[in-house]
Amino acid sequence: MYELKINGEVYPLNFGIGFVRNINKTVKAKIKGWDGVSQDVGFRYHLANMLEGDYDSLEEIIMCGNEGKTPRIKREVLDAYIDDDNTDNDELFEKVLGFLQSAAATKKMAIALGGARERQIKK
Repeated sequence: MYELKINGEVYPLNFGIGFVRNINKTVKAKIKGWDGVSQDVGFRYHLANMLEGDYDSLEEIIMCGNEGKTPRIKREVLDAYIDDDNTDNDELFEKVLGFLQSAAATKKMAIALGGARERQIKK
């Protein structure tokens, strides 16, 4: 279990297999060569976008990680936190990536995509 503190409130996050199943349902991709067949790819999609600095995907990962937990974070609270000039958003991105790179169900993909990003930055 992971935690994100926003304005003094601690929000629990879980990046287990239930998280992967739920976030995967947010994006579908057609499988080339298989008529009418698609695959749920939301985690890969949102992780890749988050690594590129996409705030909407960062929020989607946080919201899905908090799903079913108490207290439940509201999108308006998360929006305001990100928009606040006192929030270190680079640190927020790194913190969430760290959670994903250490959780058993997300570790392999988060490390692989995160490492690919680091290699691109160094070029």
